[in-house]
Amino acid sequence: MECTDASGSEAIAFRQLALALPLALASPKKGVVMNKVLLGLLLGGFLGIFDGLTALVSAPEIRSQIAGIVIGSTMKGLLAGVLIGWFARQVNSLPLGILFGLGIGLLLAYGVAYMQAQAGQNYYWEIMLPGGTLGVIVGYATQRYGTRRAARAG
Repeated sequence: MECTDASGSEAIAFRQLALALPLALASPKKGVVMNKVLLGLLLGGFLGIFDGLTALVSAPEIRSQIAGIVIGSTMKGLLAGVLIGWFARQVNSLPLGILFGLGIGLLLAYGVAYMQAQAGQNYYWEIMLPGGTLGVIVGYATQRYGTRRAARAG
């Protein structure tokens, strides 16, 4: 399969994100500044990819649907990241951030699991566990490493 120019640039951008995100999280005091919502968005999207890829391990029979699952999980991770980042901006508490992240991750994952159950497929644990884990990690990271928005002058 040939890559078009757009997908090639997307692959380069993804590689840059994959390299920059761990560095940003590992060295928060060395000049890397990222607000909580942006950090939640990036980390949620990045972890959403792996959330979707867990389907290959937990339910190998759905291998043919993996592209749609990864795209859906990435969108779910982006939404969770924005919501968790927004909460982290409003409430500066690590335990509450982790708890809120867990709640959002489980709530969004439950929506997907419920839709699967309506279609006759029971994958609650396989969907809920990675979704909750994503929420906990993003909740922790946004509280621990994200920065508040600077106050406006004037």
